[in-house]
Amino acid sequence: MTRQTTKPLFTAPAYFPGDCDFCAASLLGFGSCTNLPKTYAVPVKSLVLNEQRAHEAVNLGPLRRAGARACCEWLRQICTTKNPNQKTTPKTKGAPMKRILSIQDISCIGKCSQTIALPVLSAMGIETSIIPTAVLSAHTMFPGFTFRDLTDDIPDIINHWLSLDINFDGILTGYLGSARQIDMISHIYEKFRQDNTIIILDPVFADKGRMYTGFDIDYANKLGSLCSKADYIVPNITEACYLAGVPYKEEYDIDFIEKIMDILVDKGAKNVIVTSIQTNNKNGIVCRLQNEDSFSVFRDNIDAPFHGTGDLFAS
Repeated sequence: MTRQTTKPLFTAPAYFPGDCDFCAASLLGFGSCTNLPKTYAVPVKSLVLNEQRAHEAVNLGPLRRAGARACCEWLRQICTTKNPNQKTTPKTKGAPMKRILSIQDISCIGKCSQTIALPVLSAMGIETSIIPTAVLSAHTMFPGFTFRDLTDDIPDIINHWLSLDINFDGILTGYLGSARQIDMISHIYEKFRQDNTIIILDPVFADKGRMYTGFDIDYANKLGSLCSKADYIVPNITEACYLAGVPYKEEYDIDFIEKIMDILVDKGAKNVIVTSIQTNNKNGIVCRLQNEDSFSVFRDNIDAPFHGTGDLFAS
């Protein structure tokens, strides 16, 4: 008896009709059709199609008339034939995906804030929700940037989430658009914090001895009220000085850093991580943890600006 085999052939067409381009992306193996059930949302390259179905894949005349709905239905049909040689693994019920809330601005140009946090946290397998505090045409180091304050939009977002009983495993706070938002962030901490929720506060408002455009000492003093409500604060050395009420110095030693940390802990901070510390041609961080453990990490200093590294570190 001759064994009949199916040919693993399939050349995806260059285009699909109408507004069904997402199906072409799926067939090319670059993604999955968003209209398909998850059961079938697999790259079609992994399927073995017989000659008849391969012919159907190329002859798309009927699909042009039927449009996107028929295209998706057709995909459901061909996805029922899977490679018999493909190894399958038993389904296991994994832990639910963690969800973190990222509260910071969207800078349309410049690698910082939400555009740093979203890809990093997503790559770590964490579902990332956002509250944009402002929209900037570019981050504040660009001259002439535009700025739209989103303070008035935040309460509606919070109330909607409360009506949906949304929970977060972590809350990351970065650049805030105004001093008014500080009270709103405090409200978010109170409403969305659970027993295991970790809150990280990156008080983004200053660097290299001076404040960013749009911030003043009143903002720094008010932001300090959030320090006691966060589990971790990650200010750079300039921000730590402002929060502690200590004049910034270009030259300092470890005793100066320890003094700042003592003040921040006395103000209620639990775990303090001070970044951008430069000494002896090194750049690094110094940490003071709630259990009184301390450690530091330093690397050779690179004499060049890298905007957004603090946002990357906090993420």
